[in-house]
Amino acid sequence: MYPNGDGCVTISSPEIKNKYPAAICLALGFFLSIVISVMFCLVKKMVDEYQQNSGQ
Repeated sequence: MYPNGDGCVTISSPEIKNKYPAAICLALGFFLSIVISVMFCLVKKMVDEYQQNSGQ
């Protein structure tokens, strides 16, 4: 990382530029899969409870 004239830090390494988007995509995909699985479990639990309550 090298500071440029504007006082900002720019990443000039092409390896980081190439790996960074892939890492973001992997992290987002992993996070989304966890969120979806948690939501699926919650919905399934709610549906099971609803079916049990309506059956009684």
